[in-house]
Amino acid sequence: MVRKGSDSFVEPRYRYGAVETALAKVFGADAKAQAGVLRGRIKHFQKLGLPGLEVGKGARVLYSYEQAAQWLIGLFLNDIGIEPRTIVELFNEYWAERLVIGVKWATDTTAKAGNPALLTVRPQQMLARFGKRKVEFFGLLRRFTPRSKEPETIGMFLDHPEDGAITVFNLTHAFTQLEAAGIRWREDGRP
Repeated sequence: MVRKGSDSFVEPRYRYGAVETALAKVFGADAKAQAGVLRGRIKHFQKLGLPGLEVGKGARVLYSYEQAAQWLIGLFLNDIGIEPRTIVELFNEYWAERLVIGVKWATDTTAKAGNPALLTVRPQQMLARFGKRKVEFFGLLRRFTPRSKEPETIGMFLDHPEDGAITVFNLTHAFTQLEAAGIRWREDGRP
């Protein structure tokens, strides 16, 4: 999942400990939870290939903002009950197509001016696994406003109850917390 390039979004510059500590702050984990549950979940993601780095034991590796974002969203999805293996599969399918856009929306000037980027998740794993229908797992929208020009709004979901359950995650809030904890897309604070 690591892309080549000089963009600071993908430029590795954070040690593991800094990313883990920032994620602990985002999720409100105290030192004990950080050393236990949070670290365990991150290590499990690493074993499954998220964020796509293969490193030897004890190797010093730097992580990019994009990789921290993958863990942040992955931890959220795991928190709502989606299995880590499924999360890695979903990232392989949706990261470049949809989720990167969500991260960029979440940190842009529109989001920071009060119209946050929201990630919608439709965790219908059972239907998808039994092949009943193709499930569009992720959607992106901004805060609902009557004049919204975004492709999706909360109203669209309310009008289609057949789509089942939906979970909404405020990406802007989460990434604002991540930045406050020292993991920034760009050093100058601009998206």
